[in-house]
Amino acid sequence: MGLTVKIGLQGADYSKYNLDSVEFGVKCALAEGIYKAGKNIEQNAKRLLAERIKDKKASTGDLERAIKHSFNPNPPQPYSLVHVDERIADYGEWVEFGHFANGTWFSGHHFMGDAFKMERSKIGGDLKMDMVKELDKYDVFKHPRVGTRVRTRPRGLPGRRRTGAIVAGFRFK
Repeated sequence: MGLTVKIGLQGADYSKYNLDSVEFGVKCALAEGIYKAGKNIEQNAKRLLAERIKDKKASTGDLERAIKHSFNPNPPQPYSLVHVDERIADYGEWVEFGHFANGTWFSGHHFMGDAFKMERSKIGGDLKMDMVKELDKYDVFKHPRVGTRVRTRPRGLPGRRRTGAIVAGFRFK
């Protein structure tokens, strides 16, 4: 049979614990990434609105203050919600998409849509890096007994039987 490597479930309880920890850590990393993305969209929307209004020397009243971010961390799908609070500024859609007033068309400023587009290009890479950092914290082969012992199975020479003795092995690095 020659040189053989056996991979089994020795230390399976430890590995299961470690895998459960990985699952929890990945969910937390995902939730943090979604929270950061929502917060960035909120800040970018406020900044874009202020810049675009300043250029036109107009006022949007309380619209900048009405841009809100809320976060729901609950599994199975955590989410961030960025919206204009209608109780503070019920005219947010008009400023975003444009509107007619007194027979004149006022073009929209697209502050929410552009803020989302700016963050959309980064969110995938950021989430991937957060996941990689989280997965680097765990190793299912960290059990103290994994890779430390080897059972010998020498070729059976005439007149000798296989001993099957357990000897010191190597450690994965």
